Amino acid sequence: MQPWSQLKLDIKSISPTDMTATVVCNWKPSFLHPSGLIHCYIMSHQTTDTSPGSFILDQFHVDSLNAYIEAREYVLVTITKVLKNKIVPASAKRNLERALAKGVKSAVLELRPREIINEAAVIAALPKLRGRHLVSDTPTTQSFFTMSINTVWDDEHPLRFSFRDQKFVDWSRG
Repeated sequence: MQPWSQLKLDIKSISPTDMTATVVCNWKPSFLHPSGLIHCYIMSHQTTDTSPGSFILDQFHVDSLNAYIEAREYVLVTITKVLKNKIVPASAKRNLERALAKGVKSAVLELRPREIINEAAVIAALPKLRGRHLVSDTPTTQSFFTMSINTVWDDEHPLRFSFRDQKFVDWSRG
């Protein structure tokens, strides 16, 4: 893991509910971060202070970013396997590393606050699920992050890879 003293959060835009930023670090480039930078979209709860630059960055955000940094190689391997088995066309699999370098147009690390769904929220959500799983954080959840990737193989839908407590949860389109 890279020491926090060597990371820099470069804020691009900020509102009371979200922030876009780049984490500047000295990583070996990969198809997710060809420049070695981590592009982030950070969602937050609405703050009562709506003045410019007001934003709540809580411990769960920090822990989730740290979890991504610690699990970076695992995330890379996991996403590569899914792309290889489900997304990348057969003709491009012969040189997978090159295909991924050319095929991934952008990658954004999404961080959100801890979401604990209570019983009333579950009952309200049931009609909307239609075969999907309702998964919530628990009070013991340490981190959650999603890597959202735009590829040449699906121009209309980003591919979203979710990880909770440094373990792969699922992937989806859109």
